[in-house]
Order: sequence, then C-alpha cells, then structure tokens
Amino acid sequence: MYKIIAIFYLSVMVFSIPKTQAGFVPAASTDQTLDISALIAKFRQEIPGLMQSDNVSGLAIAVVDDQGVLWSEGFGYTDWDRKTKVTADTLFSIQSMSKSFTATAAMFAAQDGLVDLDAPINTYLPDFHIHSIFEEHPEQKITLRMLLSHTAGLVHEAPVGGNSDLPGRTFEEHIASISDTWLKFPVGTSSSYSNLGIDLAGYILQVVSGMPFTQYAKEKVLDPLGLMSSTLNIGRVRATPGRAVGHTMVPLSPPIGWLLIPSGGVWTTASDMARYLRFHINEGALDGTRLLRENLAETMYTPPNDAAGLAEYALGVGVSNQPGTRELQHGGGGFGFNSNMIWYPELKLGAVVLTNAEPADLCVQLPGEILGKIVSSDYHLYREREATAIPVPPACADKPSPGSTSAPSGVSRPVSSRLRKITVWLPLRLWARPTWWPRFSRDCSSIPRATPTTLTNWELTLPISR
Repeated sequence: MYKIIAIFYLSVMVFSIPKTQAGFVPAASTDQTLDISALIAKFRQEIPGLMQSDNVSGLAIAVVDDQGVLWSEGFGYTDWDRKTKVTADTLFSIQSMSKSFTATAAMFAAQDGLVDLDAPINTYLPDFHIHSIFEEHPEQKITLRMLLSHTAGLVHEAPVGGNSDLPGRTFEEHIASISDTWLKFPVGTSSSYSNLGIDLAGYILQVVSGMPFTQYAKEKVLDPLGLMSSTLNIGRVRATPGRAVGHTMVPLSPPIGWLLIPSGGVWTTASDMARYLRFHINEGALDGTRLLRENLAETMYTPPNDAAGLAEYALGVGVSNQPGTRELQHGGGGFGFNSNMIWYPELKLGAVVLTNAEPADLCVQLPGEILGKIVSSDYHLYREREATAIPVPPACADKPSPGSTSAPSGVSRPVSSRLRKITVWLPLRLWARPTWWPRFSRDCSSIPRATPTTLTNWELTLPISR
C-alpha cells in the first residue's frame, strides 16, 4: 500500500465558465471594430530590445481575428552575417508546430473517407508491428486518433531518422525502424510526447492517398488554405532566397533537412500562419468558404481519452481551459528555430511568433501576452463573443477508447466538458508515486517509487464537475 505524507497549502481559483458542452464554433462577428494601434506601437517598440536580450536574430509575428489580420510584421535579420531584414513573408522552420498541420491533413483525410480515426492502424499498414510487454499485437489497438494525441504508447523517436541521427536515410527507412521500438505503456492508457507517432500518422496518409506525404499535405492543406509560401519540400526551401537561417548555441550551421517530416517538416511565414490561424479560429472555414466540417475541426481540438485530457493535448494541438475560452496552442523548437502559436476560438483571436534562434522564452511569452492585452483592452467585446459561442460536438464521439473508464473516445471530460479549474499549490513530500497520481504541469515521470522527493509550488489542475 502506498503511503503519501503531504501538507497542502491551497490557493484555489475557481472559474465558472458558461457553456458546459464540448466544442464551440465562433459566432458571427460583431459590428465593433477593435483599434489596437496603440498596443501594436507599444510592442513594436519593445520587441527589438527583447530580441537583443535573448540574442534572437530574427522574428516574425502575426495577430489575427476571425475576419482578418490585425498585425503582421518582421523584426531583425534572417542571418546575423548577411543582415537581410525579416518580413512577415520570410520563410521559417516551425519544427513541432508542424504536428498541427499533420493533424489537419488527417481531418481532411477523414472527411474524404480515406481514413477512420478509430480504426486500428494495421487496417492501413497490415505488415506493421511493434513490440510490447503489456499486450500482444498492440498495432491492432493503436488508432490514428491515438497517434495524433501521443497516447499510443510510442517512444519519442525512432532508431533511424531522429533529431540526432546522421543524414543519408529515407523517410520510409525512418518509419520502418519504428517496428524495432517497444511501447512505454499499454495502448491508450497514458500520454507520452512522440515524434514518431505523428510521423507514423503522416505515413498512413501517404499510404492511403498514394502520394508522398509532402505532396498530400500540399494538396489538402497548404493549397486549399492559400498558404502559397509554405512548404514541406526541402528542395524548395534550399532554393528560397532570404529564408531565415537557424542560429544555435554552437558555431556550426544547423541542417535544414531532416526525416521528421510530419512531426517537424513545415516551413512557413507569418503571413501564411495568419491564414492558418484564421482557418482554425473559424473551425474549418476561411474567407467565407467552409473547407472542413465543423465537427471534424472540433474532433481535432478534443482530447480523445482520459490520458490525453490529463495531458491537455488533443490531436496535434494542446488545449486547456482559460476563463471564458479554450486556449489552443502548439510550439516548436530545434535546429536553430523556435515558434509558438495560440488561438482562442471563443474569442476569435490568435497570434503566432516565429524566430530563428534557440532561446524559446520570447516565443513562449509573446503570443499570450499580446492576446491578453487585446482582450483586456475591450473586455465587453470579448465577453460578448464568449457568451454567443455556439456549441458543436466533435465527430466520432461514440465509443470508449482503451484506458478510458468513462469518457467516450471523442470527448475528454478534463478539458472539453468546460469544467471548473482549480489551481492547487503544493509544497508536497511524496514517499511514493502510485500510477493513479494526477499529472502535474511539470513532468513527474522521473520521480522513482519509494524515493522521498520534495516538490515546491507545483501547479496541479483537477477536473471538478459542475
């Protein structure tokens, strides 16, 4: 029997959020026009100093609402040496933010009937297998929905084609090497961030579409959304003059080509990301045209099982509750680049920051800070937007997934049921960490059993039913 000796100092913030159903679609825009010119001027003045403090060479930013671009601009240089100025149309690598593009492509594939998000992956890859000490034939239980939400049990990277691997291999060799790995936990019962899971999902799209994943993503996502500067084609990246050059802490030029294509291969601009964010703010619509069904967009924004809900991760995008809205977010970093995007679907606002430097603090901080200032500048407008959001359930929310005791596969109670949020500050001494212990905001996975560990001021979010 596990012994837990703890002293709790509780600081509780309870946010009572209206709308208790999963999923929201923005209401039509109000006639009010928001003037944020003063805010833009303030940040325009502050950003160069923040970049200098973090040794960031170049930065591009875009802020949007459901109707258009509120602000897009570039700062600094694409390269410390050549001093080419960054603009909103400068091409950056967005690294793991690419995962949301792969999830978006999967939603289009589901819409076209190419895939069933809840079918076992061996439906599409009959020869694929993976090792597990927990169950026989786990590939008969793993689904696309699990791959996209990091709940399949896969390790972070494959033996071939990982972040630290040498060049000279193919994407297909990278995928084949996944069969040499072992699952970290029973299928669907926990969450572990996995590049190779997203890559395997992208490979399935390649198989069912009969074309390379890079081409499928272009034809189904980049082209329909009008992301004309964006690409996953490394040849096009190399041929692009004035693209951003990654800057690392070592005096070596980082590579610009890698095999983590579905999980990290998108190159894009702030201008294109503005359109991408508007597409998602409008839940699959852009410029008055519905491209993706609303319930499939909601499927992407909904954690598929309890494990994903506790991890606050849906399909290719993080999701958490904020007062009056959900926050959908993903960042990415590596090879001398960092990126971060946030959007609030109920408030119809989004922001993205792209940089060509390793320090991530500015990317993490800036989008949320800007959006927070915008919301606080016209509280009544955004309160009205939140109050008039119309609930739409996600698609395919009809059956329990492995490891889930209550929530159907398309619905996760901890996030999308719009629960109250309790923030608990814990000076906590744990003598053991049982498997049922809730997930902290920081990673507790390294805490061994029966080892005394002191945790101070860790945030824990608990789902409390209304």
